[in-house]
Amino acid sequence: MKGHSYSYVVLQYRHDVWIGEAMNVGVLLCCPGERFLKLKCRRGRGRIAQAYPGIDAAALTGTIRALEHRFGRIEAGWDMLSSVAKAGDIARGVLRADASSLQWAMDGGGIASSAAETMDMLYDRFVGLYDDEAPRDARTDEQVFDTVKVKLEAAQLYKRFERHVVRSEFGDVPFDHAFKNGVWHCVQGVSFDSANHERMLEKAQKLAGKMHSIASFRGSMRPYFVTGKPQRSDLLPQYGKMQALLRSSPLDPLVVDEHDSSIVVDHIAAVAH
Repeated sequence: MKGHSYSYVVLQYRHDVWIGEAMNVGVLLCCPGERFLKLKCRRGRGRIAQAYPGIDAAALTGTIRALEHRFGRIEAGWDMLSSVAKAGDIARGVLRADASSLQWAMDGGGIASSAAETMDMLYDRFVGLYDDEAPRDARTDEQVFDTVKVKLEAAQLYKRFERHVVRSEFGDVPFDHAFKNGVWHCVQGVSFDSANHERMLEKAQKLAGKMHSIASFRGSMRPYFVTGKPQRSDLLPQYGKMQALLRSSPLDPLVVDEHDSSIVVDHIAAVAH
């Protein structure tokens, strides 16, 4: 097999260093032939938070980000490294073995046709193997939107809806369900029926980011977000926070739970006549 030699080392988190129990949280891969040096990690939520409820997730996340940044700087200055550099040697030069909660273990290596693909494979093997088996929302955004669509159809309003794409200097933001009467009224379902806190946050941040990218369209459009709550009761507090995050985004979006979607219909009806 053609390719380049690589080496890796696993980053482990030890909640109580005296017990010695460890959880794999990341993989550092070094491939001199591709000038590749990357640390891929999970954050201080998800499985770690479930296993150790008392964990300081913010502190762990900050430490991991600092490590990722450090290895990124080392990769950027690759000429300073040896052509036979090993992941374990580099890793322990940055984070030395001591009594801290983060430690390196299980050095290994091989031949890779693609360092990036090998990184993903090693991460899945050593870190993501027992993650929740639900990478997608249990319900889609469209399934959540259906709760308001039925009411719009009953009010003889949905037949006036169409697809609208907001084009800005930062990119296009499509809305599949939009109605124009002076301004564009864009209704979108947002499913938060997710596997964990982190996925919910990523989704809300991504949507809020889109609102920031089209903030200059204030006055010419109004977004409406109909949100679907998670089935897991322990995720409901996070759900409320994600609704608040969306409400704080530009363009003054109206954010309601799917069970209150009649509020959106009433707003649309008020401007439709």
